[in-house]
Amino acid sequence: MEPDERAAARLKTERLYLHNALDGGLVEALRTETYDLLGLSVKYDSYECLLTIRVLSNGDRLIGFVGGNCLVDLFIKAEREIKRGKVAFRQDKFVVKDS
Repeated sequence: MEPDERAAARLKTERLYLHNALDGGLVEALRTETYDLLGLSVKYDSYECLLTIRVLSNGDRLIGFVGGNCLVDLFIKAEREIKRGKVAFRQDKFVVKDS
């Protein structure tokens, strides 16, 4: 396979992974791990991206983070890391408790 063909094939594969992650793959990966998605936020600059994932698990509000070097890689990595159980969710200390 020629270099241009390899680059085109890689781009096509990346697009498929990104589409899957954004079209329910990320949420489905969370459900498989018994998390319900509450929200996502993205921070990015010229050098890096950070995805903040807020979930509900057994009545507890948790937060996890995934970093990447660009938005495309970030969402693909987030889905993969969640499926592999590598996102370390912990108590969200900024949640306001009900009285």
